[in-house]
Amino acid sequence: MFVDENREEAKDRPVKGFYKRLEGRTLASILLVILWWLVAIPVARAQTTGLKNQIPASEYNALVDLYNATSGGAWVVNSGWLDPQAPSWFGVTITNGHVGVISLRDNGLSGSLSNSVGDLAQLETLELRDNGLGGVLPASIGNLSRLQYLDLTEAQLGGGIPPSLGNLSRLRFLSLQGNRLTNGIPASLGNLGQLRELALSQNQLAGSIPESFGNLTNLSLLWLFDNLLTGRIPESFGNLTNLGELFMLDNLLTGSIPDSFGNLTNLSMLWLRDNLLTGTIPPSLTNLTRLTSLYLENNRLTGEVPSFGGLKDAIVRLESNFLDVAPDSASFSNILAAAAAGNFVSYFPQGTPYQIPALGPVRQLPGGVVALGVTASAGKLCAIQASTDLVKWSPLGTILLSIGSGQFVDSSAPTNSIRFYRASVTP
Repeated sequence: MFVDENREEAKDRPVKGFYKRLEGRTLASILLVILWWLVAIPVARAQTTGLKNQIPASEYNALVDLYNATSGGAWVVNSGWLDPQAPSWFGVTITNGHVGVISLRDNGLSGSLSNSVGDLAQLETLELRDNGLGGVLPASIGNLSRLQYLDLTEAQLGGGIPPSLGNLSRLRFLSLQGNRLTNGIPASLGNLGQLRELALSQNQLAGSIPESFGNLTNLSLLWLFDNLLTGRIPESFGNLTNLGELFMLDNLLTGSIPDSFGNLTNLSMLWLRDNLLTGTIPPSLTNLTRLTSLYLENNRLTGEVPSFGGLKDAIVRLESNFLDVAPDSASFSNILAAAAAGNFVSYFPQGTPYQIPALGPVRQLPGGVVALGVTASAGKLCAIQASTDLVKWSPLGTILLSIGSGQFVDSSAPTNSIRFYRASVTP
C-alpha cells in the first residue's frame, strides 16, 4: 500500500503544534502555581498564626483596650500591637491559647487601666510598674483568678485598693508600693493565703492594719512603711512565722509592740521607727536571734531595754525614746552586753536637756567610725560630748549648723565598744 509521507507529516503538524502550545501553557501554569504558593501560603499562614487567632476574642479585645487606654502609640516599645496578623506583641506571652503574661514595666504607659483587663481570665503575671498610669485600680482585676504575680509599683495609681483583690487566691506577689493610694487597707487581703511578698508602702493609706493579716502565714516580706496608718499593731502578726522583713516605719501607729512578735524567729529586719508606739520593749524580742537590724527609734517607748546579747553583728536603734537608761541600771548593763557581743547599739533620751539640739540618726561608717546627725536652729554652734558610762563625759568637738542640720563624725569611736552622745548649743 502506497503511503504519502508528506501527507502524513502534514496531518501531524497540527498535533505537534498543539503539544507545543500546551507545553508553553503548562509551563506558565506551573509558574503561576509557584507564585501563588509563594504569596498566598504565607498570607494564609499569617491569618492563622497572627495573635488575634491565637487567643479568644475577649482577651484580644482586652489587649486592644489596654493599648488604647494607656496611650499605646506613645509607648517606648509597642512592636506588634494592634496588628492582628503579627504573631507576637511586645510584652505579651501566650500560653496554651491564652494571654499568660503581660510585662510592660517602665514602658511609658499613661492613662488608666480599663475594666476589660478583668477579661484576661488566664493571666498569671501582670507587671506594669514604673509607668504613669494614673486613674484608679479597676475592681475587675479581682476576676483574674489565676493571677500569681501583680506588680504595679510606682504606677501613679490613685483611689483605694479594691476589696476584690482578696479574690486572687493564687497570688504570690503583690506590690502597690509608691503610688497615691488612699483610704484603708481592705480586710479581704487577709484571704490571700498563698502570698509570699506584700508591699503597700509609700502611699497615703490610712486607718488600722487589718487583723486578718495574721492569716498570711506564707509571707516572707511585709512592707507597710511611709503611710498614714493608725491604731495598734495586730497581735495576730505573731502568726507570720515565715516573715524575714517587716517594715512599718513612718506611720502613726500607737499602742505597744505585740509580745507575739517573739514568735517571728525568721525575722532579719524589724523596722518600727518613727511611730507613736508606747509601752515597753517586749523581752520576747530577744528570741529573734536572726535579726540584723532592729529599728525602734523615734517612738514613745518606756521601761527597761531587754538584753540583746544573743544577737550578732546587728544594728539596734533605740534613740529618741523614754527608756530607763541610767548608770548602774539593768538597761545600761544590757546595752553594754549587746555591744560587747559585736552589735551596734544607738540610744539617746527624748525630751531631756541634751535633746536641744536634737541628736540622730546615728550611723556606723566603714571601720567603725560613727556619724551623728545634729539638728538645731540655723547658724548655731553645737558642742558634742561622749561617754561610756553615762557619768563621765568627754568633749569631742563642735559643729556649726549653717543650714540647721549637719553630721558630726566621731573618728575615735572604733577604740570604744560603746558610746553615748549628748549635745548642747554653745553661747
